[in-house]
Amino acid sequence: MDSQANRHKDLKLACHTWGFSDLPLDEAIQTIARLGFNYVDLGSGPHLDIDDAARNPVAEARGLRVLLDYFHLEVTDLYLLLPALASADEGRRLYEVRQFERLLPFVLELGAPGVTLSPGIETPEIKNARIPRLELYTRPIDLEDEDAEEESDLEPGIFDTEPDEDSEPPPPSPFDYAVDSFQRILTLIEDTDLRMSFEPHIDSVAPTPEKALQMLEAVPGLSLTLDWAQFAAQGVITREIEPLLQHTAHVQVRQASRGRLQTPYHEGVVDLRQVVYLLNEYGYRGAISVEYMTRSDMHETPVLDVIRETALVRDALRDARDEFLSVP
Repeated sequence: MDSQANRHKDLKLACHTWGFSDLPLDEAIQTIARLGFNYVDLGSGPHLDIDDAARNPVAEARGLRVLLDYFHLEVTDLYLLLPALASADEGRRLYEVRQFERLLPFVLELGAPGVTLSPGIETPEIKNARIPRLELYTRPIDLEDEDAEEESDLEPGIFDTEPDEDSEPPPPSPFDYAVDSFQRILTLIEDTDLRMSFEPHIDSVAPTPEKALQMLEAVPGLSLTLDWAQFAAQGVITREIEPLLQHTAHVQVRQASRGRLQTPYHEGVVDLRQVVYLLNEYGYRGAISVEYMTRSDMHETPVLDVIRETALVRDALRDARDEFLSVP
C-alpha cells in the first residue's frame, strides 16, 4: 500500500461524548461504542466534573480509564472548559491556569494525547464594539479595482486614522490576556508530550481564521482544534479555512450552515468529502471527531436525533476515507 493510501488509513474516526450529555457517562460511552467508534473525545461538563478531577486526579482518571477500556475506546482529545482565560480580571485568569495545572496529572493518567481549550469568551461589550470596516462608508470599495483606494472620494473611517505618537499605548485586550494564559499553560506542559490546542469558536476572542492565525503566531507551540461547523455558521468558506490546516492537530465536524451552528445532515453545507480530501493533502494524522450537541441555548441550536445524525456523518466520513484509500 502506498504512502498516499496510508495517510487516509491514519484518519481515525471519533465521537464526542457531548453529543450524549443528556445520558449518564457510562450510557454515553456505551452508545458511542455501539455506533461503531473505536475513538472518543471527552469534555468537562455533565460527564466530567473538573473540580473532582483536580482534587483526585489519579483516582478519577483510572476510574474513567476502566470504563473506556471495557468498551474498547481510546481517547483522542480532552476538552477542558476554562472560559476565563481571556478575562481582564487577573485573579480569575490565573485561577484558570492554576486549575489546568491541578488537572494535568488527571490528563496524563487518562492517557489523552491532547487537550483542547477555548481561547476565552468575548464579552458582549467588546463584541458590540466590533464594526466591520465597510459599514463605515456609504458604499463599499471594489476590492478588485487596484486604483480604488487612490480614486475613492469617500471620507476616511476610524480605522484609517494614524495613531498619535505621544498617545498612551492601548490597554491589553482579551486577546492579549488569552495569549498570556496560553503561554503560561504551555510552560506547564513543556516536559510532557501533551499536545495543546485551542478551538476558534463563535463568541471567543479568536472566532475567525484570521484571529486564529494571529493566536498561533503569538503563542509558538500552540496548535489548533478545528471545528468546521464554527466557521460554516459564520459563512466562512473553505478557501479561508485552508490556511489553518497546517496548524491543525484535531478536527471536529457536524453539519451546519450560515447562521446555524448545527443542522440536520441534509440541510448542512459542510462538504465532508472535501474535508477528508483536504486533511489528507495537508498530511493530517489525527482524528476526525463527530461532535453533535444536545444543548439548545447556543445560537438557536436545534435539538436533533443525535444518534441518527452522528451515524449519517460517520458513514459519509467512512465513505470518503474508503474512496481515497482505493485511489492508486
